[in-house]
Amino acid sequence: MRKLHRWIAMLCALPLFVVTVSGTILAVDQSAAKLPIASTPPLPVSPLRDEEIAALFDRSEMVRQASLQRTTLTSIKVRRVGQVYESIYWTKEALPFARVYDLRTGREVTPETLGLSRFVLPWHWHQLLKRVHNGSIIGLPGRLFDLLMGIAICFLAVSGGTMFFDLYNARRRKGRTNPFWR
Repeated sequence: MRKLHRWIAMLCALPLFVVTVSGTILAVDQSAAKLPIASTPPLPVSPLRDEEIAALFDRSEMVRQASLQRTTLTSIKVRRVGQVYESIYWTKEALPFARVYDLRTGREVTPETLGLSRFVLPWHWHQLLKRVHNGSIIGLPGRLFDLLMGIAICFLAVSGGTMFFDLYNARRRKGRTNPFWR
C-alpha cells in the first residue's frame, strides 16, 4: 500500500500544485473584488420588449457574420445590461467560451471595456486561470484528468489515514501511546 501511495502522490504532485496555485489566485482575486474599493454595483439586466428582440437579433446576426465567420456557435444570448445591448456568443472552438459584443458598435467587449470589472486581474487572465484550474484548457482530456486527480486525492487521504492508524496501532501495542512520533 505504501508503494502505491507514494507513486500516486508523485504522479499527482505537479498537477495538484498547478490546481492549488490557480485556485489560490482565483480565490484571492474574487475576494479582493468584494472589497469596497474594487467593486462596483452590478448593472440591472432588464427584460427586452418583443420588438427589441427582433431588431437586436438582426443586429447580432450582422455582428456574427462580420466577426465570427468561421466559428461554430452553440448558442446566442441577447440582453440589455444598463445602457449596453449585448450579444453573447458561445462558440465551439478548440476551447469553448463566450464572446460578448456591444450591438451598437459591433466590437467585442469585456467587463474592463465597460468599466465593470469585478476582479483585480484582467478579465482574460481570470478566464484563463479558471480554465487552467478546472482542466478545460486542454479540453475533454483535461477535464477527465481533473476527475482522476479528485479520485487520487480521495485515495491518498484514505490510504494515508489507513497507514497512519496501522502504524499507530503497532506503536500502541509496544506501549507508545503518543499519536505523534519522530
